[in-house]
Amino acid sequence: AALLQISGREAEGDLLAALKDHEPAVRRRALLCLGSLGCSDPRVLEFLCGVVRRRQKDEAEEDDRLQIQACQALAEIGRAAPSTRSTMQPVLIQALDLQSGKGLLGRWSLTATRSDAVRAAICATLGQIVDTTAAEALIKLTKDKSPFLRERAARALRQFQDRLSRRS
Repeated sequence: AALLQISGREAEGDLLAALKDHEPAVRRRALLCLGSLGCSDPRVLEFLCGVVRRRQKDEAEEDDRLQIQACQALAEIGRAAPSTRSTMQPVLIQALDLQSGKGLLGRWSLTATRSDAVRAAICATLGQIVDTTAAEALIKLTKDKSPFLRERAARALRQFQDRLSRRS
């Protein structure tokens, strides 16, 4: 954070290096700083999408707090650099889709362990960057069994509608 205050945009390289730190708190702070810069470096976008993306069966889920921070950084970047939205939006939508995490016998695979807090953060990010193609995923979530997620999806849809009405 001090590096960002002192160096501004010049700190991007060091912040990118901090994304590889073994300590999750350091990676979270680097994400926060890069997001606040609106950094649209493809390496940052790739890292952020990698943190949030749906995991394969044999992969461990990232730390919830890191995923939430990544969502917040993606929202900042999506607002600052609208051209990045087409890259991040499919990753976010897929990360929300727990139905595709069901295995052969209808049982949830290890990919379906994403917490409601992370899914809510994904909804909030989509609410800030979503377009009409992604609104369907949010509409589906308004019927989720979790009242918390239903409310977050509805809020994200309202944000999207507000953005649309401001354009017209």
